[in-house]
Amino acid sequence: MREWQGVLETLKKNKNPLYDLYKDASPEVTDKIIFYFQEEEAQQKAQKKWPKLQKHLPPHWQSKRIACVVGNAPSHTLPGLSNGKKPRGMQKTGSSPLQALNHEPLDDRITPALQKAIDAEKKCAALYKSLTEKTQLLATATVEVSFLWRLRVGGLRGFRELLLPALHPIYGVPYIPASSLKGVIRAYGRQNLPQGEVERLLGTLEGGIGRVQILDAFPTQPCLDLDITTPQWNWQDDRIVYQPAPHVMLSMLKPTLTIGLAPTARGTPEDVAVVREWVKPALTGGLGARVSSGYGCTTVKSALPHSCKHDFQLWTEGMYGATPPTRENGRRGKPEFRPTAIRGVLRYWFRVLGLSLYPLAQCREVEAQLFGTIAPQTRQGSCTIAVDWLEEVGSRTYPDFYEGEIVLASQNATHLRLLEYLLYLATHLGGVGHGSRRPLHWNHPYPGLRGCYWAVESLQLPCDQEDWRRFFEEIGERLRAVASPQGKPETHSPGKGRHRYQDVLDQQACVFLVPNRGLRHPEQVKDWSVEGCGVDVRGEALDWLYSSGFKGRNRQGGGNAYVGGDLEIPSFVVIKSNFPEGKIPYQAVTIFGAKQSDRAAFARSLSQVNGIRILSTFLG
Repeated sequence: MREWQGVLETLKKNKNPLYDLYKDASPEVTDKIIFYFQEEEAQQKAQKKWPKLQKHLPPHWQSKRIACVVGNAPSHTLPGLSNGKKPRGMQKTGSSPLQALNHEPLDDRITPALQKAIDAEKKCAALYKSLTEKTQLLATATVEVSFLWRLRVGGLRGFRELLLPALHPIYGVPYIPASSLKGVIRAYGRQNLPQGEVERLLGTLEGGIGRVQILDAFPTQPCLDLDITTPQWNWQDDRIVYQPAPHVMLSMLKPTLTIGLAPTARGTPEDVAVVREWVKPALTGGLGARVSSGYGCTTVKSALPHSCKHDFQLWTEGMYGATPPTRENGRRGKPEFRPTAIRGVLRYWFRVLGLSLYPLAQCREVEAQLFGTIAPQTRQGSCTIAVDWLEEVGSRTYPDFYEGEIVLASQNATHLRLLEYLLYLATHLGGVGHGSRRPLHWNHPYPGLRGCYWAVESLQLPCDQEDWRRFFEEIGERLRAVASPQGKPETHSPGKGRHRYQDVLDQQACVFLVPNRGLRHPEQVKDWSVEGCGVDVRGEALDWLYSSGFKGRNRQGGGNAYVGGDLEIPSFVVIKSNFPEGKIPYQAVTIFGAKQSDRAAFARSLSQVNGIRILSTFLG
């Protein structure tokens, strides 16, 4: 606004103290003049001085009412730009992520629109540097915080009801509003510190402002990235249907934030020093949305009262986010370890067990207690999952490798004990990520890696029927400790062909233990394209599935969709290789809906293979 810039230039030239008071204000002029301030202290000072400012305004403004408010100005105003130029870091781009989204046609092309925002943000490095310097200049103390994976603080609704991250209305880049940071710090203080001290330093609605103010926090460098969430199994009336529903979105990938703190008019640097010590402990519990799924974590240390840690290793054909493998990108995509996948697997195996024990309505309620829901209304579950890991990205002929620590936590000790056993079950019967229903191997006649192998060190069951029987009894006890069944479970069919329903480990299912004395651990395979298709890598169970006509349907129409699954439809058979230390390696083969004729034939053929030990299990 040229007229306002002229007022500021005059005040600056005359060395009028009003310039320092109003230079960062963002006026909006309509039938009145609204000055927007980022801090309450600045707003209060400006409110007292506005009569003196009024006589310096253009004549046609002087009759308008003036208001000074705390908040963000509309996106067309830019504060503190007395020369009318764009902020540093936006000179070359001509746009910000927010502007890129605003100028994209609001149609079904969501991914290209989000990608334009990402591309614009990559050119904002100089702006982030400038904002970090500004925070350090304004703050009495700062705290630099780095996040293990992704961070998502919800902002505004975009096209097609897409929830965009908080994008600054002036600079257009992602940021963490001061109110979000203050809320997390206040919550930590209320749980761990004297209530009076928290109210004195951070203020209350009744008592007014506190002694310490927290500034908006910006990333130190570009970090905006395309993200995705893909619910695969969804409740529909009295069924859980396999219906992948990908939703692309934006989040910050492994950002580092500079959080600034400063005293208010009531405070002192000593007050700031006290609150500064609260910041990192407060963020231990996570920041922003989807914290229970691994977002917003600065550490794997849990703030919940009950937790346990499990070291894990994972060899996989791939785990992917918004850029999965395709023929166009060489079937590699953009590998990304996703803690959300661990949570999704545990939720899947809960349903596998829960539907064999509880009536439908009760199973759904217990699931919501453990994992939360977003429909028909948002409900927070009692359990959270955090992961810290190291990675070694593979190639087309070598698997990706991850190892690290999974931290399970809950508000409820009984819930945590069940969650822990769900992890044990998931790592003994299946995998995670792409190819989670197959052991890792080299696939023919369509060359490429397929499947995965993962394990936790805390429990490795041997190939022993009695040990497995006790294991399932323990899981049943832990389920009943969470909730006693209020009725009998329904009979569940996993469906057929393209009508795929939730797998259930009930009387319709069975589990086989297949000893494989010569089975090779993934770390023993050097050249997967040569060694990975041998029976000593695939295992006897998978080799039998592939050689006996039960393999899933392929693009040429061959295969058996009722056993191995259809194109893009999960197999009814899950095969997992297990390597208990010092014991015989073996494969666990789970067949869902085993009474169906084709799957029953596969079960009979397995029982005839030398050394097969049958384990029938049902909890209901």
